[in-house]
Amino acid sequence: MNVKIKCASLSRYLGLPGFNPFSFNLQYPLNDSTALSKTQHFISQCNAFVDELRHALALGYIHDSRLSLVDIAYLLGFSEQSAFQRAFKRWTGMTPGEYRHSLR
Repeated sequence: MNVKIKCASLSRYLGLPGFNPFSFNLQYPLNDSTALSKTQHFISQCNAFVDELRHALALGYIHDSRLSLVDIAYLLGFSEQSAFQRAFKRWTGMTPGEYRHSLR
């Protein structure tokens, strides 16, 4: 799923207006490079928000011993557990397994 679709889905889920990268030209007299820059900035903000949301959810899910790490990766929308492992290590400095073990 690409970022534009994720952000649009997230916007609908949160009850916010959908994102249309072409609406900048309709709302404001911007040239193409300005519209592209604003679109890229929005996508960057969207990526950061999704990353923060995944981080917060991961910390909650990791406490639930009924959920395997594969389950958590799936619930967070990662395509593979290895991608989840890398993200979790970036967030916490530990792998999900090490973090879960440290909770005991």
